Amino acid sequence: MDLPNNMEIPFFAYGIFQRGELGYLRFRSLIDHVESSAEVSGSLWIRDGLPILELTHLNDTGRVHGSLIYFKSEASERGYKQIADIEPDKQYKWATTDATVNSDKVVSVNILAGRSPRKGSVQSDSSMWHGRDDPYFKEALSLIREEIIKESNFDLFDYRSLFRLQMAYLLLWTIIERYAALRYKLGGEPMSKIREISNDPSFAAALKKVCPNERRRVHRADRPDEFAVLDSSNPAKAIEYYYQVRSNVTHRGKAASKDFEIVQTSLKELLEIFTIVLEAAFQESRSV
Repeated sequence: MDLPNNMEIPFFAYGIFQRGELGYLRFRSLIDHVESSAEVSGSLWIRDGLPILELTHLNDTGRVHGSLIYFKSEASERGYKQIADIEPDKQYKWATTDATVNSDKVVSVNILAGRSPRKGSVQSDSSMWHGRDDPYFKEALSLIREEIIKESNFDLFDYRSLFRLQMAYLLLWTIIERYAALRYKLGGEPMSKIREISNDPSFAAALKKVCPNERRRVHRADRPDEFAVLDSSNPAKAIEYYYQVRSNVTHRGKAASKDFEIVQTSLKELLEIFTIVLEAAFQESRSV
């Protein structure tokens, strides 16, 4: 994505780049200060779980709330580049508009306006967007916890317990991939973003807490001579292990009772690890 024409003016954030959101962590060290209680004229739409702004004239009644991010003078270009590097250009385009701060001050700002904002979108029932309220981070995680409690034992004559755990595990990975997209990059190949998670200190700490001194392997279902290793001292290997379990779920011909144990253990561990990582990320973005 290209950079805005004028990088000396502040950035109006109403989505993933607001303070307290995952995208904010990309450039927090480059920020001079943030002004909350800002708004622009427009309407808020949701597409693919992302907030999309439709700009309107200043005298229109619709308002979208957000905050103004002022980059340090020597870091302004780097700050805007961090926004552009997350590859939001399929959803957004740069625009310049006026923002009102504290109901009286009017400031010219750069903003990510939606591309064809009403196409494939639904109108938001709120003028503000918070990623913490994403249904994947709330209801979906709650559903997975319920499945873990319900499917505690494997019945040799009823494979539904195994299938439910497998569905829960695939859902967990859908949630993790969504987190990785919001945190690191909207576009691109999923596995490269997943590897980024293993570089997060909160992942390494959570891995050590949940799986202390743990070391085990899982073989690939499609190529049994190859395997992934869970090593609690190696976050990169650990995340590849959990992803290999996910890949095995999509292949046939495995021993059901052993599969149940592997998926059940991996689901419990990874759910706890990811919950810690998710909470740590939102907490960190609020504290700076």
